[in-house]
Amino acid sequence: TGSGDRQVELFINDISRGTSIRFDDADDKDKYIFEVKNINVEGDFTIEIRNITSKQVIIDDISWSSFSPVTWTGLTDNNWNMATNWDSNSIPLNTSDVIIPSGLTNYPTISSAVTVNSINIASGASLIANAAVTAELTYNRNLPTTNWYLVSAPVSGESQQDIIANHNFATGSGANIGLGAFQNNTGAPWTYANNTSTGSIVPGYGVSMKLASPGDVSITGNLITTNYGLPITTGTRNNFNLLGNPYTCYINSAAIAANPSNSAINNATFWLWDGTQYVTYNNANPIEIAPAQGFFVEANTDDNIIFFTTIQSHQNTDTFMRNTSKSSLELFVESDDKKTSTKVFYIDGKTTGFDSGYDSKMFGDVNYDFAVFTELVTDNEGEHLAIQTLSNSAYETTVIPVGVIAEANKEISFSASSQNLPN
Repeated sequence: TGSGDRQVELFINDISRGTSIRFDDADDKDKYIFEVKNINVEGDFTIEIRNITSKQVIIDDISWSSFSPVTWTGLTDNNWNMATNWDSNSIPLNTSDVIIPSGLTNYPTISSAVTVNSINIASGASLIANAAVTAELTYNRNLPTTNWYLVSAPVSGESQQDIIANHNFATGSGANIGLGAFQNNTGAPWTYANNTSTGSIVPGYGVSMKLASPGDVSITGNLITTNYGLPITTGTRNNFNLLGNPYTCYINSAAIAANPSNSAINNATFWLWDGTQYVTYNNANPIEIAPAQGFFVEANTDDNIIFFTTIQSHQNTDTFMRNTSKSSLELFVESDDKKTSTKVFYIDGKTTGFDSGYDSKMFGDVNYDFAVFTELVTDNEGEHLAIQTLSNSAYETTVIPVGVIAEANKEISFSASSQNLPN
């Protein structure tokens, strides 16, 4: 107020996103000097100068950055709250958009409550959360071909309509698209969605997906940070259940089956579809199940199974099979462009009869036109085994029955690979 020349000195600190600075002078009789300098701000902000006629305005030494994503590097360790693990050399803010890429040595573990704007995780990367996380999270799962894949939601809150709207699925008969749910009761095993389908995609259950062209499936929702349970059932057609990893990190198949709460999983056996065929895993060759990976188990009763947070892990590569030092062989058969195999493990204490959790049959909900299997050496009841485990004390004297399903009058080639067998 008052008359004469005046100088206004303005000091501004800690500008937040969206701040607007406005100099509004309707009185052109005084000579103001507006000076704004030494401001360092992240995010959007506005300096607006209006109704200025003959004044001097100085804007100097102002720097800011847009809200570019903050990327995890893991250069130091797995600690989310370690500044040196981020490309910005600072811990993400409440307003940050976080990216977790694949191909790293260390992936983040959250040990105390975190709030950020969003988290985007690349296919094969992982995040373990042992505390509450407030953020919209997207996990990307790569489907490298246009074959069918078994996929699950590693978040809660995703919907069919969102998935359908944001992906180009293959088309089938009628209005069917490449998104299918499995059921084990009388009738067709698969129910396919169409472009107008709605409903939730429930974490912990799997679905089948087939894209029109290879690419990522992006699944968005809320992070699951606690033990997570859901029911599996015996059905009127068969007892298979299509499940999936509900977490944004890896979980071990043997650890899932070993927990007494999960005794409804028959014979500790898991079946994964590799894009062309079902691959069998059990306690002889446990797997690290990746985020967004679907898999089959067989129920021996109607009961709940529980995914426990204690079995979560990070893996440096996007692989489903843990390296093993067990003695084993894999027998392959090949005809034309088809190739498949059966596995035999040799482990101390196992027998030539049935060993629960170590002798596993082929997946039973398909009609095979080309396959190879073994049968039990003793007490053989004709079960077609994808995995058989024997004692490691009688390699040379044990004769294993082998069976083949193939087209008649076709040439078949046999081959084998082995690990850690004695000379």
